[in-house]
Amino acid sequence: MRVLGFMLSATVVVAQEVDDTAYLLQTRTQQQKVGDVEDCYVTGGCSTTAATEAPTTTTTEAPTTTTARPTRPATTTPRPTRPTRPTTTTTTTPNPPPVGMNIEEQPGKKTSYDLYCKTGTKLKLTNPFSNNLGGMGPTTTDAEEMRYKNVATVNGSAVNLVITTDGTYYAKNSVKTFRSGSYTQTGQSFISKYNGGGPLGRSDVMAIGSLDKGAYTFTFKFENDAGEAVVIDYLPMTFFDLDGSTRVRGKSYEEVESDEAESILYVDGSHVKHTCDPAPCKAQGAKVEVEIPGNFDHLTPATKRAAVTFFFEGKSTFDIKYTLNYDHRVFLFKGQCIM
Repeated sequence: MRVLGFMLSATVVVAQEVDDTAYLLQTRTQQQKVGDVEDCYVTGGCSTTAATEAPTTTTTEAPTTTTARPTRPATTTPRPTRPTRPTTTTTTTPNPPPVGMNIEEQPGKKTSYDLYCKTGTKLKLTNPFSNNLGGMGPTTTDAEEMRYKNVATVNGSAVNLVITTDGTYYAKNSVKTFRSGSYTQTGQSFISKYNGGGPLGRSDVMAIGSLDKGAYTFTFKFENDAGEAVVIDYLPMTFFDLDGSTRVRGKSYEEVESDEAESILYVDGSHVKHTCDPAPCKAQGAKVEVEIPGNFDHLTPATKRAAVTFFFEGKSTFDIKYTLNYDHRVFLFKGQCIM
């Protein structure tokens, strides 16, 4: 009996060890699955499948019956949701002009100096291809326009500038005569001498002359050789030698304005009165005479104070209204910044 009792006790111990081993294996499997889920969360997600436990085996020994440990319910860990990254919005702060220069803007506009004066379109200048603005010559057989060829390149294609005007320019200048002592000019002779630099004029600046005072609107259009409109993203246009005297009480000799201009660049101490608030942007010439620039690419301090730059954004065409309150003036301009 003692031997039989010993054998029965050994059988119970063996059965218990088998059950403990099965439990430990099941637990280790569960820990491995939880570890896999954590790795998936860190690495951004992989597919996890809940483990199916092996069926529990119950061993029965006669005459003793051993019941297996209760089966632990399988744990299914849901795949974690990767956090959503916040949307990043980059705001570009407009670059200010250099020290000594300022920008006046229309309400709500934010102008970057660099976009216009460093990376913007600077117009290349040559003599006009055709020169008969408003039918006033000097080449009256040309179309009634002033056309500059290949002033810029956009998307690999050459761009032309075409300047036109309405009938006011011809009506006022075709009948005008100016006399001062022995000096006499007709409207046509004056315009032939100065427009587009003229036959003896300078070719380093664009020029439009008018012998008679009045308000004149000039339309600037950019197009390719096929006559299709071309948009210029960022265009500076500088107006030089805006000056005069005080002979016209309360007014400047020359005034410039444009509804399409975004803002105006000017230097500290400018003699030109300017505003863009409220629109349109406009400038009134200095009420003192300033020398004509000797070099339009490198202005002297005095000639800078008689010049302003209008900025045009995303335009294929725009109008410039040029008002003369005094006879015998020449409108000088160029597609670049003051500096």
